[in-house]
Amino acid sequence: MSKSNPTKSKKNMNLAPEGSKQYQRTLKNYFTSISSKKIGPGGDNGLPKSNTDENMVKDCKENVTSSVVPISSPEIKQSQLAPEALKEKPLIPQRDISQTNSPVKKKIKVDSDADYKCTQNPSLEKEVRSQQVQDELKEVASLMEDMSDFEFFSEDEIESSCNKLKISAEELDLSSIQRCIVISVEAGPTGTKLVQLSSFSNKDLTANLSISGSWAWESDLSKGSIINVRALKTSGQWMVFDDPSDYCMLVEEPDLLLSCTTVMSALRCRRAAVLSEMFKGLGMEDRGGYLALGKLMHEVTQQCLSEKVHSQYSVEQIFESLLKNPRIIFDLYSMQNDLVKLREAAQPYFSSIAKFLEQHASPGNFLSSELLSESSKRGSDVWPGKIHEITDIEDTIWMPQFGLKGKLDLTGSVKHQKNMNNHYDVPLELKTGRMDTDQVSHRGQLILYTAMMAEADKKPVEHGLLVYLKGCAVKEVRANSGEIRDAIILRNELAKAIRGRPEIMADDESNPEKKYLKPAKLPAPIKRPRECVRCPYLEVCSAYSTKEDCHSPVQQERLEERKENLTENHINYFIHWVCLTQLEEQDCMVNLEALWTKSPSEREIEKKGCISDLEIKSCVKDNQQFITTLVRSENAECNGNLCSAGLSAGDFVAFGNKRRIVLSLGTIRSVTNDSVELVLDKDFSKRYGTKNYSLDMYKSNKMLTTKLVSLASLLADDDNAFKLRQLVIDRIEPKFVKADFSQLYKTIPDVLEKLNGDQKLCVQKVLEAQDYVLIQGLPGSGKTFTIVALIRILATLGFSVLVTSHTNSAVDNVLCRLLPFNLNILRLGASSKFAPGLKEHTEAALTAKASNISELELLLQEKV
Repeated sequence: MSKSNPTKSKKNMNLAPEGSKQYQRTLKNYFTSISSKKIGPGGDNGLPKSNTDENMVKDCKENVTSSVVPISSPEIKQSQLAPEALKEKPLIPQRDISQTNSPVKKKIKVDSDADYKCTQNPSLEKEVRSQQVQDELKEVASLMEDMSDFEFFSEDEIESSCNKLKISAEELDLSSIQRCIVISVEAGPTGTKLVQLSSFSNKDLTANLSISGSWAWESDLSKGSIINVRALKTSGQWMVFDDPSDYCMLVEEPDLLLSCTTVMSALRCRRAAVLSEMFKGLGMEDRGGYLALGKLMHEVTQQCLSEKVHSQYSVEQIFESLLKNPRIIFDLYSMQNDLVKLREAAQPYFSSIAKFLEQHASPGNFLSSELLSESSKRGSDVWPGKIHEITDIEDTIWMPQFGLKGKLDLTGSVKHQKNMNNHYDVPLELKTGRMDTDQVSHRGQLILYTAMMAEADKKPVEHGLLVYLKGCAVKEVRANSGEIRDAIILRNELAKAIRGRPEIMADDESNPEKKYLKPAKLPAPIKRPRECVRCPYLEVCSAYSTKEDCHSPVQQERLEERKENLTENHINYFIHWVCLTQLEEQDCMVNLEALWTKSPSEREIEKKGCISDLEIKSCVKDNQQFITTLVRSENAECNGNLCSAGLSAGDFVAFGNKRRIVLSLGTIRSVTNDSVELVLDKDFSKRYGTKNYSLDMYKSNKMLTTKLVSLASLLADDDNAFKLRQLVIDRIEPKFVKADFSQLYKTIPDVLEKLNGDQKLCVQKVLEAQDYVLIQGLPGSGKTFTIVALIRILATLGFSVLVTSHTNSAVDNVLCRLLPFNLNILRLGASSKFAPGLKEHTEAALTAKASNISELELLLQEKV
């Protein structure tokens, strides 16, 4: 070996001080480089149970800071976490090696020689570095031979691992979150996975990754999989393992952004969490008024903090003013809430919210030491801090790096009693339930928000605050070791189940031409009857169970109860059409990946339905909306006229900037060559300034959800669903009652005189129908004209008519044709998407005239 260059060696080497720490460093390199999971006498990692992964990677992480780490679910394996009493114990017994001829000293010379050799001849670097790793591992293995209490890999196993994990000439840096494509996956020693990756944006950049621990057990990778990875590098090898700081991360199906609420709800039941995402909104009626009450208490607290008021009188005044808000009046009416009962239920919250505001949001002194001491004696935590300022309300965060999204109740700048002169940003999550209800999921949700906020804003977020409005409890939430890891692994499991694709199967071997659809696999059902019987997805869950090998007693009991009115044919129909709907939507799905894989200017140039380099010219509040006018910025990279992007009035768009890919979802009100008018939920210029915004066409999966919920409603246990099953699935003939409409026709001759014979027959059939009528016709055959005539006739007879369609434009087309006839029209939905001529007939225009629910009810009665 050539003589080392001491100057270069000292500069290039990153060696720990000699002595016991160097010894620990060498052992740590040995364990992590081969991803050892071999069982020794001491524990899972071949170490005594008194030692943990935390000590093993402590030195490795000395230059890496992780600003946030969240909480633990009940399913965290306790064997992975270190008892507090053991955290100070050394990795191995200390011994002085300064006087020995140890491989540690030899390693210093080897590193120096290798560095010098690579400097003299860079073309040999790959070969030299690969040999260096092998030599180092062999030397460390030799060092361990006298430690008979451990069982280690043989030299052949070590060499095999090294050969599989060769250093790449153009290596991808995985120290920050990278979007990667899996090139190959191989099984490594004792449960590890050896994965070769390439960068999603640059296929020439590759990396070899070793995955071990929980990440290896739970991951399901194959060639072509797209993942997000953040890893630690040790002994020249990138590794994802159960590190205590939760720096390592592996996100599967990263383009599916799941809400933090959905992820943490899976702690109770993974199956229900998946079904809630597929059949969103099913069975979520506000039967007890709890949803309305919770929403109101959130808004009361948010407004109190925003306006910096603290008294109970102010809280009650804000509550009453919200009850006069047209939007809330309409929501309360829609959910059929009793206003008297709602006021009664709200009373206990007023004093509690006022107490919270006085203690933590008023400009007075911090909580006294006596109060903190008394609280500590009672075993309850009191947060010793103040909310300095509210920086945002309902803050939207999309985090494709984690495969998550969420909406923070509040983002605030706070001060802690220990450091009163310093303030920092934290997320605040408001809860209206009891503190002892779902604390684990509440804590997990906030930990994910904290991690997302830190990643999005690129600055440390020390903790989050859980505020329980009923009881005035404020809990400071900091993540424990392994909690972010477990939350992301749980999120990966849900994402894979949701993205599962139905399979086309042969009915049987004797008749391979006959096919059937097998639904994607769902997580196994839980076996907790008390929770299952209250689940809104019980019927759907039970229907799926008929196509699975595992059943819960509750599912079997429910199917037995329903066997007379819910047959096997009904369930097969439901499963078949759910599978077809999913296949159709997946094949036609517009992927949103361009939002986070390309810059706004690249998306605009590639005609991805994007307008980049925008700035806010004005923002005007209109009722509860903000009409935001955007124009092209000076020195914009793209200077084309704004109409050329393909966006038009009524389009649903994602509004973002350089800091956040999506700040809000809004609707375009108008587009010209020079400006765009956008309807948003807040004025973003106050927090983010006026420049560097972009708009992207956004196509949600709302239509898929609507179809699936409609199919699920066929399974309901009520008379209406029973009749629908008979008509739609059992194909019972629709009934018609013959009648003489000659007198009616005489009263509306102007309606009928323009109809041809087939159109008149359609009108007659509709009037005679007791169930349904299906009218079919080629484009231009007069279907819309016939529908307009039918609505006029039915209105004359005193009927209320509901007009629905897949698109807003189709509904507006019918309603605009009815405007000249002075019918009572009420256009439901978001008014920003409607034709301009219908503005006076929208629900927003109607509710603006009402100051309470009673007035709204009278106005609606006039319409219907």
